[in-house]
Amino acid sequence: MFRPIKDLVVREINKAGLSGEVKALAVLRAFDRVCESDGWRARSFKDGVLRVEVDGSGWAQKLHVSRVELARKVNEELGEEMVKKVVSDVS
Repeated sequence: MFRPIKDLVVREINKAGLSGEVKALAVLRAFDRVCESDGWRARSFKDGVLRVEVDGSGWAQKLHVSRVELARKVNEELGEEMVKKVVSDVS
């Protein structure tokens, strides 16, 4: 019997130990889709924490104020609650 290719891909990703990296990439891409600012760039995701590079302290303050809403939007885009916290890294 044939199996959907999606199932095979997921199985191989898990066997290779890459599921964390694939999830992180999904979070970064979701952030890019929902983010409405040129002053922020998603840089990494690990253990529920999305790190966002910002262009200076003004953007860091705006991100701090918007962090809960951004996490909600990213999680909504993903269809599951992966992002627990959004933090900024000032460039």
